[in-house]
Amino acid sequence: MALTIREFLVLFKDKRSHMVVVIPPLIQLLVFSYAASFDLNPVPYAVYDRDQGYAARDLLARFAG
Repeated sequence: MALTIREFLVLFKDKRSHMVVVIPPLIQLLVFSYAASFDLNPVPYAVYDRDQGYAARDLLARFAG
């Protein structure tokens, strides 16, 4: 714990270190907040079902519904 505190103190003494530690996360926050979306859109899919058994139909029904 003491080593971690010492490293943070050394890191924040230098002005250029402030830029390296603070600016990239802020940029990532701005860029990725617009890129991330939880909207789910329907995705078309195709299935080649050679089995045509009950398990395959059940699996396809789960995909569809």
